Amino acid sequence: ILVVSQFTLYGDARKGTRPSYIDAARPEKAEPMYDAMIKYFETHSDLNIQTG
Repeated sequence: ILVVSQFTLYGDARKGTRPSYIDAARPEKAEPMYDAMIKYFETHSDLNIQTG
């Protein structure tokens, strides 16, 4: 499984042509969540986990 951080999924494009990420989690909160998800996959499956 390839796990990719994809902050653009949280973009709000309701106004204008450029998405706003104002409601996305700050890096201080998002990075530990991303790391925890990777660790969960590594410890709860026999799959080869890659990040990118």
